[in-house]
Amino acid sequence: MNHLRKILFIFILSFIANVAYSQETDPNEFVQPEVNPVIDLADIQRKIVYPEIAKRLEMEGKVVVQVLLGKDGLPMKYIIRESAAAILDTAAAHAVMMATSYKPAYEKGKPISVWVAIPVTFRLRNPNSNFSDEENLFRNWTVLINAVKDTPSEAAFTYYRGMEYFKKAKYELAESDFHRTQELGQSYDNFETVLLKNTDTTANPLDAKSLKKRAQRYQENSLYSYALRDYTTILALQPNDLETYTARAGVFKKLGNINSSIAELQKLLTLKPNDTSMYVNIGWYYYEQEMFDSSLAYSKKAVEHDAENLTALYNIALVHLRLGNYDVAEGQYTDTYKLDQRKKANASWGAIQDLKNLVRLNVRQDEARKILSKVFKRS
Repeated sequence: MNHLRKILFIFILSFIANVAYSQETDPNEFVQPEVNPVIDLADIQRKIVYPEIAKRLEMEGKVVVQVLLGKDGLPMKYIIRESAAAILDTAAAHAVMMATSYKPAYEKGKPISVWVAIPVTFRLRNPNSNFSDEENLFRNWTVLINAVKDTPSEAAFTYYRGMEYFKKAKYELAESDFHRTQELGQSYDNFETVLLKNTDTTANPLDAKSLKKRAQRYQENSLYSYALRDYTTILALQPNDLETYTARAGVFKKLGNINSSIAELQKLLTLKPNDTSMYVNIGWYYYEQEMFDSSLAYSKKAVEHDAENLTALYNIALVHLRLGNYDVAEGQYTDTYKLDQRKKANASWGAIQDLKNLVRLNVRQDEARKILSKVFKRS
């Protein structure tokens, strides 16, 4: 109850200036009367009663009530054009129907009956909340889902939350919700169906070029498992496609499968044995796996191909630091930084961030601070 007392309940009644008017016989057919009806928004707002259970469940949403105003200006009946939740629909409809300050529309000097669409937005706002509107939206959905757990409504609300996640490009969370909906045995669309309906994902399965475009689109939208599927198909069609091997290595890394990512880059080395960047990337991937000997070996191979590759040289220094070879690491950082300054490459930024990460993670913290101060003049 203390939490509820902190909530400032704001009832926001939205009204669109170009509101839709429909003829009496067909609420779906738009008409524009000569004289629009008068709707007193303040009167409607005063009639709104936020349902107590909706407050407790922190439910919010917009309801569009389409009301038929009679020739005398009184509301005759309504339909819910856009629903938020049944309990909010009822509250919105009650306020619209209880308002008494309407005035009718006129056509050729005579009052006429018309349907009027009135959007009503229910919003709870806690002025002390540290959550964004988007975070509050998903918190509210979660509260609602928990309130109906183990009932038929759980699947429906989980699916609707999944759709909200999808709209916000939170695809992993959306996929999880759609999967949960399927587990509950309800016949809602699965993730792939929603994806096909809402994204331009058409591609010819036998055309590598169109598949590559789709895979890139998936990857840009963090749909890594779908991108991986398409990249794999492309490599079956074009086994020596270097660009696709590189892209698939990146996707494996995003999916947390570093070993597969390294294997992919090693395949690339057989196709491009003199590509320095491949050695640099594999060396860094091994570093992330804390396989320091392998990381050092590949970084050194990169330097064999390009003696002034600053990224590889800084990585060698970092690996020596992690292995406890402080003097070697300091000397490597010093020599590389001098080369960096001479080339005016400004590659030291990444090396400084790597050292700061060690400090933050309390890994070789004192040694990292010492190098930051002594070599880079940073605290």
